[in-house]
Amino acid sequence: MAYQKGAAIPHWIFSWEMLLIVIGLLSGIKHRFRNSGWLILMIVGGVFLLDGEIPNLNFHQYIIPMMVIAVGLVFIFRPRNSRCFGRNRFNRNWSERYKNRWENQEGSWNAASSEDITESGDYIQSTSIFSGVKKVILSKDFKGGSITCVMGGAEIDLSQADINGTVVIRMELVFGGTKLIVPPHWIVNNEIDGVFHGVEDKRRMQPGISADSAKVLILKGSCVFGGIEIKSY
Repeated sequence: MAYQKGAAIPHWIFSWEMLLIVIGLLSGIKHRFRNSGWLILMIVGGVFLLDGEIPNLNFHQYIIPMMVIAVGLVFIFRPRNSRCFGRNRFNRNWSERYKNRWENQEGSWNAASSEDITESGDYIQSTSIFSGVKKVILSKDFKGGSITCVMGGAEIDLSQADINGTVVIRMELVFGGTKLIVPPHWIVNNEIDGVFHGVEDKRRMQPGISADSAKVLILKGSCVFGGIEIKSY
């Protein structure tokens, strides 16, 4: 095919949907496709792009269900040998959180409230889809974990926790937000990739307290149309 000078470039090449796909691909390459953030970005961008470019497709009505399915598939096919996501850990957390409530309520099921959920484990796994989650972490040897919000929110209170060295929290936010309450002397490094997102550290260093280089919290992952707020009491 002969090259034609001045050939028209498809308008969707410079669309925000294509930007999501490109950022997702670059994020996947950067992190060697080890997290699910790149996949979420590409799915969201691809779905909106197809919906806008193919007439009478009406794909938008399936966007939310497909996002939920995609998040579910990520959790189903994630590595089972991860220390913070293992099945044994899930069963242990389930037992600790619900067993006493079941017995004390004379056999009636009392689901955990989305407010004031206290966890003493060294890892956190928080998932909120069309809902809100609030957790207080008490571990004195906190080792990180994951936070996933899809059209939902999460508030994670680390003010009573402690870390030793460098800890990583992986965050995947799609149309969601997360508030992290972090001690003012921790160092927080932002390595979040995203589109139309914001990460704001609102902590204020108190008199007589300086940053501790031995306590570093790294935020990794992706955020699409969402925000992360870091505060301290």
